[in-house]
Amino acid sequence: MSKKISLVFMLGVCLSLCGFTFKDEPLNKVININKRYIDIRDLLEQLSRKAQISLLVSSRVKGNIDEIKGITVQEILDKTLVPRGYSWKFFEGCLYVGEPANLKSLWDRLKIPILPKAVHGTCLSADFKNADLPTLARIVKKYAGIEIRVDDDVSGSMIVMIDNMPWERLLLGLIHLNGLKIIESEFSVILTP
Repeated sequence: MSKKISLVFMLGVCLSLCGFTFKDEPLNKVININKRYIDIRDLLEQLSRKAQISLLVSSRVKGNIDEIKGITVQEILDKTLVPRGYSWKFFEGCLYVGEPANLKSLWDRLKIPILPKAVHGTCLSADFKNADLPTLARIVKKYAGIEIRVDDDVSGSMIVMIDNMPWERLLLGLIHLNGLKIIESEFSVILTP
């Protein structure tokens, strides 16, 4: 029995030395950001780039950081976001950041497919520091194969740094991270405040 445990341990050590990463390992990656007085959105963007993960950040996440605390991605997120009333989740290679209630709403909705008439599974990649919400909806519309309309009162911008993400997840992130509502009909979606 102890030979099996030793073999499993040695295999784990070899895999980590060879650069193999486990699913949640990006959160445990040591990140060196030697800055003081940084905008929270700039910090999240730098974390995303250094950890090589996708990122969706609500338009409501704002503020300045006097000092970055923690050395791993997870420590930095916990010590930076939680005290400011924000929350985060990591799912399938993407970091989602927003208000706790909006993240819960997103997680509940990820289990329910969007319109059966839509083209599912089409993926896209994008890198926007301040993407206008109506513009993002128009981009998603090109991949979805359904009509996506945005109420005139929808405004704001969000960080979108994604690589090969299904359009459905981007749309749900756009809606729920920003506290928007979705009205679905057979062939269309309307986004409202």
